[in-house]
Amino acid sequence: MKRASVLAAILTLAAIGGMFSERAGVINIALEGIMLAGAFTAAAVTVKVRNPWIGLMAAATAGLPLVVVMPDAGFDGNGGGWFTNWVDTSTALGPSRWETFHIDDLIPWIDANLRTVTSRGGRAVAGL
Repeated sequence: MKRASVLAAILTLAAIGGMFSERAGVINIALEGIMLAGAFTAAAVTVKVRNPWIGLMAAATAGLPLVVVMPDAGFDGNGGGWFTNWVDTSTALGPSRWETFHIDDLIPWIDANLRTVTSRGGRAVAGL
């Protein structure tokens, strides 16, 4: 009985989503498939990157037509971050102009090689 209640709750969420989409004038007959794709995506991404939060984010976006770009944003081991242009440009790792790289090189490359909305309104930036 408990298992049936859990499964019923999951399908109830899909039914509520279908109700809202139909009231908005969009008939979506693939709700269970979208939920299955999200579950599979969450499991696969979590196993690959070993981070359940990234897996959850991937699952939330699995049914959406969007591009997620996640350049390496780690630390180099001596406290240097990869998000800004470093003041000290004479480091052993080179000038480390990461902000310039992301704005001047990475975004234009993404727009040139992927189908994107190239206006400012078509972008979002988030961090983990």
